[in-house]
Amino acid sequence: MSELSVFVFESQQVRFVGTAEKSEWVAADVCAILEIKNVSDALSRTR
Repeated sequence: MSELSVFVFESQQVRFVGTAEKSEWVAADVCAILEIKNVSDALSRTR
């Protein structure tokens, strides 16, 4: 498995693993940037 890396977007940290071609982002970090309060609800809508 790839090592956890940190990307900074508009002064907020976003954690991810993988490569530029195949990255997996930490949903809680992405939701925080998008101001989505319920991470579980956001993830359930993608299935």
